[in-house]
Amino acid sequence: MTAIKILTVLMVLIGTIFLSLSFQSAKKISAGISEELHQKWLIVLCLIGFFILGYIFFDLVLISNLPFPDELITGGVFLGGAVFVYIIINVSHDTIAARQKAEEAIALARDDWQTTFDAATDVITVHDMDFNIIRSNPSAQSILGLQIEEGMPLAKCFRSYHGTEKPPSGCASCQSLQTGKPSTLEIFEPHLNRHLEIRAMPRFGKDRRLIGLIHVVRDISERKLAEAKIKETLDSLRKALAATIQVLVSVVETRDPYTAGHQIRSADLARAIATEMKLSEGQIDGIRIAGTIHDIGKLSIPAEILSKPCSLTTIEFSLIKEHSRQGYKILKDVESPWPLAEMVYQHHERMDGSGYPRNLKGDEILMEARILAVADVVESMASHRPYRPGLGLGVALDEITKNRGVFYDTAVVNACLRVFNEGYKMPD
Repeated sequence: MTAIKILTVLMVLIGTIFLSLSFQSAKKISAGISEELHQKWLIVLCLIGFFILGYIFFDLVLISNLPFPDELITGGVFLGGAVFVYIIINVSHDTIAARQKAEEAIALARDDWQTTFDAATDVITVHDMDFNIIRSNPSAQSILGLQIEEGMPLAKCFRSYHGTEKPPSGCASCQSLQTGKPSTLEIFEPHLNRHLEIRAMPRFGKDRRLIGLIHVVRDISERKLAEAKIKETLDSLRKALAATIQVLVSVVETRDPYTAGHQIRSADLARAIATEMKLSEGQIDGIRIAGTIHDIGKLSIPAEILSKPCSLTTIEFSLIKEHSRQGYKILKDVESPWPLAEMVYQHHERMDGSGYPRNLKGDEILMEARILAVADVVESMASHRPYRPGLGLGVALDEITKNRGVFYDTAVVNACLRVFNEGYKMPD
């Protein structure tokens, strides 16, 4: 009987050790949990404490008086209960610690979001499905004059942003509500005397149901003012460049009327080809301007050679061929949005490398220069020259067709043929 009691006492002692460890874990949990869970955890600890005290009291009574089987069963039950309590508390510790960590992460993210929301210099407003502004950051309250307080009527976004009684045409909010996707609108608001970039983004609930919108609005008034000034400066530069080009054209015309007329007609044809090829507006402008002065280098050639009524000698033709290089030298330091100097330099190059002055070929030749090359050949052959009468448009078009893909770019030739088939006529 004594041995059984000793065994029972050992079971109780071992169980007590487990209970002590359980209380240490419970203490850690209690120190780390949030205020919301603290009270619930205290209730759990009290229930566990009553359970332990009852078991200890019951075991002490049984150890003293009861026969063998009951003592052994009671000690085993106590030990099992203590181990069970230890396991439950430690599992609870891990679960509560993970929940506490998640709550801290959520709280940190919420604080970060609120700090960002409040610190943003852009206007941020949160709307419901009826265009009511239900939340706004300090920038919105300052710029839009919003006062969102409990008990006050909600402000309609279209009244605050646009000063209207209904959403305006092209409203970013309406588009976003219809599509469920972000929508952006740039608009000048006389109501606020500001240029605004309004970006509306849909808000979704837990079931991915659309519940409203978030507006992020940037004041782009300074950017628009800067863009207007840049445009004004560019317009002035274009006018100055156009005036400079016109002076050069006048100089050529005074010295060599044939060259001046050729340049004007070549430029117009080159513009038509570039338009047919759907080049950008900027490229088309550059080609037209380069075409107007593509033979500017002939200013370096004696006038008697340019207007010579008979065939040129080999030396004279060599001088003529230098006009592309001389034109490049005249234009290379002229500031412009286009590579005018290179276009002029390359307009006598050929796709197979047989042109001059640098024997460029293929992709080494600018597309603009390829267009000028075709326009230059067609106009030169079709029109009267000092040393021969005009050969006619048919002969000129036969020339570029025959040498399409050899001397001349295939796409450029095809576009040129389409232009004439559609009724284009070169200016007089």
